[in-house]
Amino acid sequence: METLADLEDVYLPFKPRRRTRASIAREKGLEPLAYLLFAQDPAVNPHAEALAWVQPEAGIASADEALSAARDIIAEWVNESGEARSRLRSLFAERAVIRSRVIPSKQAEALQYRDYFDWEEPVKDALSHRILAARRGQKEGFLTVHIAPPEEDALSILETFLVKGDTAAAQEVRAAVHDAYRRLPDAAKDRLADDLAIFFAELHALDPAVMRDAGALPVGAWDTGDETLAPVWPLLPPDCVAQARAALDAYRALGPDPLGERYGFFDAHGWNMAFDAGRRRLNGIFDFADSGFGPVHREFAPVSLIDPDLTARTAAAYERGTGNRLDRRRIFLLTAAMRLSELAGEIAARGNVEWVRDLVIDWFSQTAVR
Repeated sequence: METLADLEDVYLPFKPRRRTRASIAREKGLEPLAYLLFAQDPAVNPHAEALAWVQPEAGIASADEALSAARDIIAEWVNESGEARSRLRSLFAERAVIRSRVIPSKQAEALQYRDYFDWEEPVKDALSHRILAARRGQKEGFLTVHIAPPEEDALSILETFLVKGDTAAAQEVRAAVHDAYRRLPDAAKDRLADDLAIFFAELHALDPAVMRDAGALPVGAWDTGDETLAPVWPLLPPDCVAQARAALDAYRALGPDPLGERYGFFDAHGWNMAFDAGRRRLNGIFDFADSGFGPVHREFAPVSLIDPDLTARTAAAYERGTGNRLDRRRIFLLTAAMRLSELAGEIAARGNVEWVRDLVIDWFSQTAVR
């Protein structure tokens, strides 16, 4: 053990962690399937083995879903592997490239950073004062900055020591390795946040009269009445109930949105996104059935269904691009109201209550947006 980073890698698997897809898969008893796949025995038929783990009552409705959950566990193992992290650190040191781009709406104000409007250079060759200048431009909201090595090199490194051959089980491990790497870099998350922020900003800039003439209507309100939410409280832990009730009171006391009401999408969760996992890019957004006129801050609530971190990144990107300040507390309260209302709806419809209940609990335990 030679460095502090090596020490952190050793202790990483034992650190307290938030609830993840991997931890949920473990709760459903799928870790033995993950171990079976990770062994990559040529005699193992992954689909046939996964059939034994189908548990409709636990939310595992098919062999494919069981395999996906097992891959989540393997991906977490990869992310926590000291050897994987060490090899990737070496790759970053040798091959990472720093890229900076000007935010289009800020170009006129950012002339002091014009050398970094479209700058790209290997990190190991970049002078320290240039890296610091680019990061300063990013902090001031004029530039986007990404640092990453070639993805194909990173995946090749991980596959070399984690994937054994080309068996059916090895293919499952390979898919998990790719997923693990794609969870690592902030660059992809920032790029997705930038894409969403641009999409929101462009919608919010549309002429309201034109959109009304096209048939756009006000978005519906969430039902957060006392009677509607009464079945929710017994399903939540006491500490979560206390936070939720306080948030609900604050939500009900909110005044008009300081940024007004604009035409927007208001349904930007993962199911409405055409996301290219291979390129880690957002190719498009569909299903405008819930679009209409609504409070600007409400636009960011559904994004949290992907991850609260993405909500925070998208809000920051929106501020950089539009110059409008967003109230994180207002977004938190709106999202709390949305999740409580949706849980009440699932209870009434006898739908996926456990999953939406977990979404409520997760929201009050996260710290990305408060």
